[in-house]
Amino acid sequence: GYQIPRFVVSSGKGHYTNQGIIENSCFSVNIPSEEMVALTDYFGIVSGHRVDKSEDVEVFYGEELKAAPMMKSASITHACRLVQIVDFGDTHYLFIGEIVETYVNDEYLSERAPDIEKIKPFTYYYDNYYRTTGEKLAPAFNVGKSLKKDQSQ
Repeated sequence: GYQIPRFVVSSGKGHYTNQGIIENSCFSVNIPSEEMVALTDYFGIVSGHRVDKSEDVEVFYGEELKAAPMMKSASITHACRLVQIVDFGDTHYLFIGEIVETYVNDEYLSERAPDIEKIKPFTYYYDNYYRTTGEKLAPAFNVGKSLKKDQSQ
């Protein structure tokens, strides 16, 4: 059967965005490229309580989820319908959302599919540095076959 793609987002309870997610039952996930690292960091260190960050980027809204703001400059952006909230006591919420809409900027496509070598996404690592991704390591669903005891599986 068809499986609905989902995102799980962890958000500290003090974050301003939580209120909007809970009130509107939706959120967006924006995948920035390497050239957006300073803007991404800025968005992480400046609170929406004090600054309207939508003034710093061009924002758009999808066809179905009209309350999930998305960044026009992000390489890929997903609008998600809130499915469940997991409350981790005094520290965090986990927001689980089903992906309803996905938008990809044309410049990040190769043969009509997102191209990780063009997107150049990055991650935040616990050592307080952003780190690049994208190098091929090994073929998925293949490299582990050599470890199988019973090769007929």
